[in-house]
Amino acid sequence: KAPSASATVFGVSTESMQLSYDSRGNCVPIILSLLQNRLYDQGALQVEGIFRITGDNSEEEFVREQLNKGVIPQGMDVHCLAGL
Repeated sequence: KAPSASATVFGVSTESMQLSYDSRGNCVPIILSLLQNRLYDQGALQVEGIFRITGDNSEEEFVREQLNKGVIPQGMDVHCLAGL
């Protein structure tokens, strides 16, 4: 695991984000791996328009706030997650 200084994930430089290695050995921000796993777990690749249809703005704002606090909310709409 690569060292990092900040748990905040939105509005910060990539250099200050918490990093991890993915299954291919690439060093990526942990939040991207977590969101990818959540999308796979929720079957998002089978959802029509997954990267075209936007999620609810208020839900997206809530999710951003929670992620910046280090909390990964459950039961979020896949369109919201894909839009982050």
